[in-house]
Amino acid sequence: MTRPSNPLRHSLALAALALPALAQVAPQRDLLIIDDSMTQDQILVARDLDADGQWASPYELGQVYTNLGNWVTTAEFTTEGGVSVAYWYDQKIVQAVPVNGLGAIWRGADVNSDGRFTGAEVTLFYDFALQGKMGGDGLCVTADGAVWFSGGTVAFITEEDKGLFRCADLNSDGDAMDAGETVQLIQGMGGSFLVETDAGAQSMNASNLRRLAEDGNGVIAYEDGLDEAAFRFEDKNGDGDLLDAGEARLFLNATGKNPLLPKHPDWASGLLRDLLVSVTNNTYGRLSHVATRTESGTRMYYLACDSSNTSQFKQNHLGQGINGLIYRGIDLNLDGDINDSGEVILYYDGSTTSYTAFEIGKVVGLDGGPDGMYVGDYNGANRVHFFQDLTSNGDANEPGEQLNNAWDSVTYLSAPPLALPPFVADIAVAPTGAFPFGFAISGTACSQYGPLPRIRASGTPKIGTSSFVVRVENGLPFIPALLYIGTSTTIWAGVPLPLDLAVLGLPGCTLYQDLAFSLPALLNASGVASKTLTIPADPGLNGVPIPLQWITIQPVGTLLGFTELGVATLYQ
Repeated sequence: MTRPSNPLRHSLALAALALPALAQVAPQRDLLIIDDSMTQDQILVARDLDADGQWASPYELGQVYTNLGNWVTTAEFTTEGGVSVAYWYDQKIVQAVPVNGLGAIWRGADVNSDGRFTGAEVTLFYDFALQGKMGGDGLCVTADGAVWFSGGTVAFITEEDKGLFRCADLNSDGDAMDAGETVQLIQGMGGSFLVETDAGAQSMNASNLRRLAEDGNGVIAYEDGLDEAAFRFEDKNGDGDLLDAGEARLFLNATGKNPLLPKHPDWASGLLRDLLVSVTNNTYGRLSHVATRTESGTRMYYLACDSSNTSQFKQNHLGQGINGLIYRGIDLNLDGDINDSGEVILYYDGSTTSYTAFEIGKVVGLDGGPDGMYVGDYNGANRVHFFQDLTSNGDANEPGEQLNNAWDSVTYLSAPPLALPPFVADIAVAPTGAFPFGFAISGTACSQYGPLPRIRASGTPKIGTSSFVVRVENGLPFIPALLYIGTSTTIWAGVPLPLDLAVLGLPGCTLYQDLAFSLPALLNASGVASKTLTIPADPGLNGVPIPLQWITIQPVGTLLGFTELGVATLYQ
């Protein structure tokens, strides 16, 4: 199948002329999977622990967050002060009436570094009920830490919900629900909004903004309705609107559905595949999945068509497949858009008529990392594929540039956390190790001398490793401590566990494990001590839980401090 000429493709291909045979790509990031199934709503994390280039082993899937019965539909990862943080939608509506916390943006912060959002680590960031709203659609976190959301296509949504919003926690209280913290930058009720284009200012439809992607301190937003086009927005002068020069611009118009918005020349000429599905009904495939990444210092933009290979939208009016199409754009002339000739190429053709490596049934998620692009797909089951441009020609269509089914839900079915088939609503990528595996913290700490000592861990408790580190933090400087390694959390010398140590004159303290072995340590000037554990290379240890608890000792008066319980679950 011959591809048409493209200036961007030609310029990028020059660097690939003398490359050796391709290796197979392998993802280098952790993967967040948003499971919106009705009975196991959760955020999962997949991590390639055995370095085989896939997330396919039983121990490579963990649960970051769960709230059964709610509708977790999309999530965004970021870091704040070195802590792994995610924001997500809970779009559950009860009889079309928003309820406090149901129809909201939640924030999770893994403060104790155990790889999960639990207890006080989960907070209500923005409640749509505050302003009579019922939920949002797009969600992203920009470089300045602001959280943007759009509204326009959620069930039961009202006119006041529609448009574009920006949230910022100005008083650092953990939410964006105080005066001035959430601003509606575009009022969707009006139905139209002026944006800059190469043909001058034109009106766009503001009532059906769909998904969002971060672009520095601004966002790329896809309009799913009268325009079927992407726009860029940024409040550059911080005045709470998008009415100033350069703040609202047509970014990409691949469909030409709105004749007032200039259509991308390469779609207008037929160089890129027509997205018109029905001339009679004026329906189009929509490039509603948007993601961004920086490649060699240059900002790149990815847009994917969400048409399903089982729907009437799987082919255009010419009989060409449009499901699974992923495009890559670059603003070559630096005019603030990718709507000029040569600025967009077909990154991967996963359509029914592509005849490439594999077909993408329906794109359900799209995100990018420094290593490449991650695509959530539903094609009979939920899967995630990985793409990387090894030849530097701008696409991932060549052999070896795709990893089909890097994650496949079928691998994990019938066992927690996927006791039932998932309904993957979105994906997001995170740095490797952002959510530690195999270590969980529970219980409470106590201290007779002041600050509460905390148990923490780094690395993973993989069988055969010599780099799993268990720490005590927040202690007094230069005091001794003992790391106790147990074998049971239910019984100690015939006494049931956990044991309330008030009976031993230690009110508020709890012994959670049986003190089978101990390792001495001395806290440093920062009140921290650590022990590096070597885990034997014994396959028989797979799945064995190892309870851990620190006891710190203030020599003056022999005052004690007990950490929470940490449990390392060993895996192969």
